[in-house]
Amino acid sequence: MIGVSQYESKLVFLDLDDMTLDLRGSIIPFNNKFFGITITPEQYAGNWRNTPWASNYNSQEEYDVMIKNEWWPSVIKAGLYENVRAMPDARPVLLRLQKCGVPFAAITSRPEKIQNATMVCLERELADIQLQDVVFMGDRGHGAPKGEVVAQMGGVMLMDDVYDQIKSATDCRVMGLLFGNAPDVIDVQADEGNLLYRAKNWLDAESTILQMLGNAV
Repeated sequence: MIGVSQYESKLVFLDLDDMTLDLRGSIIPFNNKFFGITITPEQYAGNWRNTPWASNYNSQEEYDVMIKNEWWPSVIKAGLYENVRAMPDARPVLLRLQKCGVPFAAITSRPEKIQNATMVCLERELADIQLQDVVFMGDRGHGAPKGEVVAQMGGVMLMDDVYDQIKSATDCRVMGLLFGNAPDVIDVQADEGNLLYRAKNWLDAESTILQMLGNAV
């Protein structure tokens, strides 16, 4: 293992929803009630066209208007984002890595309107994890790419469960760790030559993060 001093300048950016925080456990029952349908966790998907909730909308733009004007006010009223729990093993793994000297920041597709709710959740679920920053990308548009922002802020690595976000990082020569085994990413293979790594879960991610940081220039 390399020395702590060699980690300290290697800032790792963490996605929040469905990776660091277990949004699915809250969002699926909420959306089933809001949209009046029933889906299982296996049907949950990040891409709007693959999400049964979006089936009544003709375009991304139409869907986004509904989300902005109807869905978000209902979510905020319900306090949904304040009550989200950490993903299994996320906190202990992050704590061990932090003790090794690894610095962390968060970057999320959430909009700034739920900044307060997000911070309440993070302070409860990850109270002893020091985050250098929490960046809210949602106001830049649906699925705004995180890679360029991570690069501009000096990050050497992005960890996310969405392949397009990881690709936006590797395109900027930032290492990307693709998390999980969701249907839309399960077949994506690691390609270390192109800075793409894989982790099935947080315990798997722990050693991979140390490996990646050891490879970082």
